[in-house]
Parts: sequence; structure tokens; C-alpha cells
Amino acid sequence: MNYIKKIRLFYYSALHTSPEKLLQRLKLILKRKVSVFLFKNYPFIGKRKKILKRNNDFKKNSTNSSEKFFKKTKSGFVFKFLNQKYSFNYDFDWHKNELNEGTRLWKLNLHYFHWIVNASDEDFKFFINDWIEKNKPYQKNYWLDSWNSYALSIRVYTWINEISKREKNLDSDFIEKTNLSIINQINFLCNNLELDIGGNHIIKNIKALYCGSSFFKGKLPNKWRKLANRLLKKEINNQILNDGFHYELSPAYHCQVFEDLIDCYILLEESPLKEELEDKIYSMMLVIKAFTHPDNQISLFNDGGLNMAKSPKELFKIYNNIFKTNTSKSNQPLSFDNAGYYVVKNDLFHLIYDSGNVGPDELPAHSHGDIFSFELSVKDQRVFVDAGVFEYNEGEKRNLSRSTISHNTLTIEDADQCEFWSSFRMARRANVEIKKLIRENDNFYIKSCHNGYRHFSGEPFHQRELKCSENGDINIVDSVIGGKKQSVSSRLLLHPDIQIELKDSDKVILKAKSFNIQINSSKKNISIQPAFWWPNFGEQFETKRIIFDHGLSPCNSEIKISIKET
Repeated sequence: MNYIKKIRLFYYSALHTSPEKLLQRLKLILKRKVSVFLFKNYPFIGKRKKILKRNNDFKKNSTNSSEKFFKKTKSGFVFKFLNQKYSFNYDFDWHKNELNEGTRLWKLNLHYFHWIVNASDEDFKFFINDWIEKNKPYQKNYWLDSWNSYALSIRVYTWINEISKREKNLDSDFIEKTNLSIINQINFLCNNLELDIGGNHIIKNIKALYCGSSFFKGKLPNKWRKLANRLLKKEINNQILNDGFHYELSPAYHCQVFEDLIDCYILLEESPLKEELEDKIYSMMLVIKAFTHPDNQISLFNDGGLNMAKSPKELFKIYNNIFKTNTSKSNQPLSFDNAGYYVVKNDLFHLIYDSGNVGPDELPAHSHGDIFSFELSVKDQRVFVDAGVFEYNEGEKRNLSRSTISHNTLTIEDADQCEFWSSFRMARRANVEIKKLIRENDNFYIKSCHNGYRHFSGEPFHQRELKCSENGDINIVDSVIGGKKQSVSSRLLLHPDIQIELKDSDKVILKAKSFNIQINSSKKNISIQPAFWWPNFGEQFETKRIIFDHGLSPCNSEIKISIKET
């Protein structure tokens, strides 16, 4: 990347970031450099040496998991995260060189300690003792993994709940040592909150503060709780949109935040804040209902994965147990105007359509180029799918997962609607305008446009009209208005289980067990290409993508999709 382009990308990225977040980022960068310089040889300067009193009324959470993340071998341990395995010997190395690449997401998972819930008490003591001894703060790059505030938040929450669960089987010296570490980690968190990032990260920070302030009692835990209350009130009003959607617009992250906020609710004392949080959680639950496909798994729009959070079924069970409510009887909204998502559900098909901006301007890290893309399930089978995400490390697959050519929408010159760069950044971005919206039972029509290609010659913009009826007919009319003879194409990515047959250059037949789908184009412009689907990190499945060549801008064309039960 040349120097001038990099400056331009930084400029547009910073332009959409609030001055408050930019200031927080600068403060953190400076603090980290100074801390390494001053405290590298004195990592526990200011460390609390006296244990806090425990709260006997602490409400521990069930941290059980059916997933086994590691197994013991003769020579050590084998861990598996993100569908990738690494081996460790008994002289455990928390900072193996091969884990220090890219976003270090695998290494972060190791330091989350979420995997400890299925360990024996013996291994539980070994790993915690070993981590405390070998991971001191303020060492080089300490903020990237072992003392990363996001990882720390997950770790202390897990340690606290596991200590509460296993306490009768653990010796007092170990418990005191672990509790002191937890206290010092939470104090570190208070001084290193992820205010520069916000989003789901700060929610994890808040949850850790509530957990610590419920587990211990005294002046210091009260201070943690006051901080958590102040942050929570601000963040739920900022992050949870009026339609109930989490503002990062990822259904998978929405599920994570939903569970985190329920955990906060359990630990909160009765108050107006708790009542407000309950209302937010209810509206978030309705979103999950709408975005759960008939296969009982969540939508894949933006970053995430089918297994990144608890399944919708598990989340509904948790919700029902806490609030004594049957979620199946809840009214279900199908228009999420603030988020820009629209859902059509009936006994035949389930369509989720994205007609909004790609994400919040201040936090586009998990946004994809998916404006006017859609997912479609028929009966209990996914048909048109979002590409998903293979990894967060910068490179070809990360770029592809965010790119517009990987989504079920239209591109001009195969370019992205928004200017994605690095693994999580975005410079120039598109704005969406909805021109017409009609909902009548299961009949739905929307007409909208975006200006993501306005920097091209002739300032073209893309307008898409989508119409679907309850009998299974879906019509898409794409128009590129303006432009100067740029190439235009659109795509549909198929689920691997769908069979495809190209009948002619304007007709395709899709086949599944209980239905067929006929696709007709107003132009003889259809071709089929091999593609990949990434439903979870580290998982890759071969599939097919339908390509529609619309010619040169300005242009328009129509695609008709007809679902027939067999």
C-alpha cells in the first residue's frame, strides 16, 4: 500500500471516529508505552496484597459447556479453538511464537480461560497457578493477549464462577492466591477499559465489573459497581437501537451481547437501571427470534459464525428461566428500521433482507459490504447464504469475507460498496436511502438506493427493488443510475446442500429434498462459479455462486425467483 493511499485511508477512518474515542485511543497507546518502560521490572507495583471479604450472597452462573476445548496427553495438552489445534507440553508456554501472528485470536482464546469449565480440579489448579506465575503485566505487548482487557474480562468472570462452583474441592491457599489475582486484574481493568473500541468489548468489561463487585464486598467492590452502573446506562442506550438490534448489526455478536446483558441483569440490584435493562433484553430477544432460520441457527450477516455464541435455542431457554416467560408467545416484529433489516417469515420460506448502512460509523470493525444482500431459507433448508467468516487475520480470506463480491448483491467494477482495509477498518462508506416500503401480511416490497460508488466516473448509484409474496415469488429489479460504462454484476451464493442446474443463460433450477426453485433473468447473463462458504471460523465448504452479468452502467435488469414445493 503506497504512502499517500494509507494517509487517505487513515483520514477517512478517523473522520468517522468520535473525538472522544480518538482521545481514548491516544491515551491508551501512551499509557502502554510508558507502563512497559517504567514497570517492566516491577510488574506488580501498587498490587493489592490483602484479600477482600467475600459476599456470601453471590449468585454464581452456570458456566458449563458441552464443548471440550482441550485434552490431556502423555506429553502435555492439545487445545482446539477456531477449528485449529496446537499442542503444549507440561512446561506450559502461554506465548508460543506461532500464536503471535495477525490478530492473535487463537492466543486470545487461550487467555480467555472459557475452556477451563470442563477441566478436572487438578488441571484447574495447574492452569491458574501457571498463568498467574508466568503472565505478569507490563511486559512487552502485554495488552495484546494475556492482559488484553477483553480477554481479562472473560477470564475473571470464568474464574469467579468456577471458584464458586469448585470451592469445596480446592485448598484455601489456592483460593486466596486466585482471589488476589482476580482483584488485581479487575483493578487493572478499571484503568484500562476499552473505551477506545466500545461495542461488545465494553459490554464484556462491564460484565466483569459486575461479577467482581458481586463476588467481593467492601469499598473497592462498591467502586467497581458504581463504575459498571454508569457505563451500563450509557452503553445500553447507545448500543441497543430502538428496534432492539445491537448497533454493530451482526446477529452473532447480538447473541453474545444479549447473553452478557442477561448476566449483568442477574448481578444487578433492584433499580430503575435494572428495569430499563430488562426492557432492552426483551427487545433483543425478539430480534433473535426473527433472525433465527428454520434450521434453528442464527443469521450470518456481518462478522460472526453459527457457533460463535450460544444457539438461539439455548438463549431462549436462559431467557425463559430468568424472566419466567415463554418466548414462543411473544409478538415478533419483522421490520427493524433502525438497523435496516427486514424479515419475511411464513411456513414456506424465511427471507432476511439488508437495506441499511453496513454498521455504526464509529465502529465498523465487524461490518461487511452487504447492502441489499439477503439470506433465504425454504422449509428448514438454507438456500442463499451469507459467505460467513473464515478468520480475522489480515489477508485474502479476511478481505473476501468483508467484500461486496462475496454477498448476494450488486457490484460495479467488482468494487466494494465501502472502503474496507486492514482487518477491521473502513474508510469511505455508503449511505442508504429507503424510497418506498410496503408490508401487507406476508407480501413485502422495498425500494432503496445507496451511494457507495459515487466516487466512480459519472457518480453511479445502485437502486434495488425487492418484492416477495407469500406464495414464494421473489422479484429483484436492479438499476444502476448514472455511471460511465462501468461493468455491473450481481451474485447469489448457494448453500452447499443445494443442487444447481443451468438450463440456459437466462434460467437456473435449484433443487432440494422438498422444493425446487426456478430463477429467471431478464437478460441472457447467467453463469455459475465455484465458491466457498465459511459458517464458522476455520471451516470452509465448497459450494456454487450464481453470477449475473448486467452489462455496462447505466443499466437495469430483473431477476425472478420462484419457489415450488415438491
